[in-house]
Amino acid sequence: LGDVYKRQTYYIIGGLVDRTIQKNSTLIYAQNHEIETKRLPMIEVFGKHVVLNVNHVIDALLHVNAGQSWEEALMSVIPQRKLN
Repeated sequence: LGDVYKRQTYYIIGGLVDRTIQKNSTLIYAQNHEIETKRLPMIEVFGKHVVLNVNHVIDALLHVNAGQSWEEALMSVIPQRKLN
């Protein structure tokens, strides 16, 4: 998602399907239907990929919507144990 958060945009969180059934199925569906996709800036913020549950993703989106940077939002919602 980078630094851009767009109001009046639908955000679909595809991890539940992608992780348990078929990897990247949500992304592939979006690409096949020419739907714009973004990813959370996990590598830019933490230097590694961090797996989040749906609650953490939604909480981060709410923090960014309220004016926080992605770094602030992600740091405030991700449990410290996931960063070690």
